[in-house]
Amino acid sequence: MHIEENIPLAPFTAFRIGGRARFFARVRTQDELKDALAFAREKNLPFFILGGGSNILISDEGFPGVIVQMDMKGIAHEANGNDILVHAAAGENWDDFVLHTVANDWQGVENLSGVPGTVGGAPVQNIGCYGSEAADTIESVTAVDTQSGAVRKFSKEECRFSYRKSRFNSDEKGRYIVTGVMFRLKPHGDPVVKYENVISYFKDLGRKPTLREVRSAILEIRSGKGTLAGKYRNAGSFFKNVVVSEDVLKEIRAIVSREKDAIPGTCCLDPWHWDQGGGKYKVAAACLVHCSGFVPGIREGEVGTSPKQTLAVTNFGNATGGDVLAFARKIQETVQKKFGVSLEIEPELVGF
Repeated sequence: MHIEENIPLAPFTAFRIGGRARFFARVRTQDELKDALAFAREKNLPFFILGGGSNILISDEGFPGVIVQMDMKGIAHEANGNDILVHAAAGENWDDFVLHTVANDWQGVENLSGVPGTVGGAPVQNIGCYGSEAADTIESVTAVDTQSGAVRKFSKEECRFSYRKSRFNSDEKGRYIVTGVMFRLKPHGDPVVKYENVISYFKDLGRKPTLREVRSAILEIRSGKGTLAGKYRNAGSFFKNVVVSEDVLKEIRAIVSREKDAIPGTCCLDPWHWDQGGGKYKVAAACLVHCSGFVPGIREGEVGTSPKQTLAVTNFGNATGGDVLAFARKIQETVQKKFGVSLEIEPELVGF
């Protein structure tokens, strides 16, 4: 393992923003990972695990410790009853992994096509879109304990998955570093099509779509929203959807009903909220942002919302990390004032 110094981080991120890392280590094995962590401990420096750079915003001052880039690769599979267990190393590109499963006609993750990042990031934030999330198919997660150096395998239940959360990014954030993920997939299984715009895409097909067709449809839909990796300098959805009570939903619905005609667009077309059971409802953050006046393509200098998607805060040129965060804070404050709810930033803020 070679440790480099004073490395610019912007090229490693979807935003193309960020200062320099004091130290930078690319690791390909668990032993190299342990060596990198030992180096950070010896220098008494913080460390940060870098995957695909798709869900982070790095400050202009950079990171004063050790950036550890996960470059572990490898995909293997084995039959398990009527299922296929597929193990993927943390450094594998997520969408390449999805393509691999679809090409083999293994059902389970096709709805997550086009999500940027690496396999290792999938369980950390429990990635999800178009009616599916990583937790639906994850069988187990292998990780290194940064405190003891031990390698531990977590069952799906032990990962404590919830909406965009797991034990790895909540109460034990920073303790465990994911090195591999095991998925339970269905050979020749029918795709699950339950998200409104995916259903609409296939309404005239006259038969069940194949896994390949579902993947192609989702990639096309994502492209139309400007959320495919590399098309725009953003981290995809910058804010998480919110979960509210029925009473709060009634108040939000009244405001949306009043505002959506005054601010035309597609962000608040039904459905923009979903019953979660137990008197809780998930509300589309895109609708709240849109009805607060932040329509697609609005700009303040070099930063603004994507022309395709109001929820994607975008670097249009030479925006700084400070520019992006200031614009995001403005959105949060406006939504809070109008709707009385707090939007949570989805990308991880590094070095701020």
